Amino acid sequence: MSLNKIFTVLMSSCLMLFCLNKAMATPHLYTPVFKTQQIHYIIVEVSEVDSIFLNKKNIKLEDLSVGIDSISTAFKSNGFEINSLAIKIFTDTPESLVTKIKAEVKKTSIKLIDVQVRKEVTIKKVNDSMVVRYNSIIERWKSQDPEDRVFTKEEVLYVRETYKKMDFKQIIKAQKLPGFIPNIEELDSLN
Repeated sequence: MSLNKIFTVLMSSCLMLFCLNKAMATPHLYTPVFKTQQIHYIIVEVSEVDSIFLNKKNIKLEDLSVGIDSISTAFKSNGFEINSLAIKIFTDTPESLVTKIKAEVKKTSIKLIDVQVRKEVTIKKVNDSMVVRYNSIIERWKSQDPEDRVFTKEEVLYVRETYKKMDFKQIIKAQKLPGFIPNIEELDSLN
């Protein structure tokens, strides 16, 4: 082995030891490259309207412990031990509901509860006057004979975009989005 190679290996080793020693001496400056995240196979979610879901399926509070046990048992029969779960709530979820959910979880074999708080995601984007305009446009189209219907690009865009932004309650109360509305591309080719 040449002297240059020995020197390079020795210097590399010293540099690595120096960096490692520095990182250990100042742990507050050291940030690990890899972060681990717990994977939860059982997830209890509380919706914005305080409905409870167990692994994406709606469930009653009183059935929660039985549902958790059945999922845990299924994993155990496949050789996996499930000892934790996540409870996903919103910032405005009532504390009393969270306490009741935790009480149901404590009836099971789960030992660790990871409560994850998230901000409200669905903000009402469509106000009542927008729904009124949406309904009036669709009612006008429905009242016209199919061969006499006139579609403007502005109205079609408004109806489609408003429908996309409505929450579930608004969709139920509003006119159904008709299937005869042309695509914007079709309007562009007609005009």
